[in-house]
Amino acid sequence: MVNELKIEFLCSNNNTDDDVWNLLSNADLFVTASTWEGYGRPVMEAQALGIPTVCFDTGAHRDNMEHGQVIKNGDFKAFKKAVKYWGVLQLSLIPF
Repeated sequence: MVNELKIEFLCSNNNTDDDVWNLLSNADLFVTASTWEGYGRPVMEAQALGIPTVCFDTGAHRDNMEHGQVIKNGDFKAFKKAVKYWGVLQLSLIPF
């Protein structure tokens, strides 16, 4: 799907708080495929920056969602469809 949408993606772990904010501040879309979260801080951080987010309904994702879509936990077909929808939407908003 990344190739189909011609988008860049970043998968990153073990970052400092500064790293996270720098990465997020340059993002057009935040996607997390985690099916289990204690709380879901990354989604909360993306939402705080107004970044549309696609995630599963786990932890506090639904409670924190303002921009994006929460998918029924484990429904990978709907997840893929949502990522494609939000990815295309964000690409259409980027001036070239």
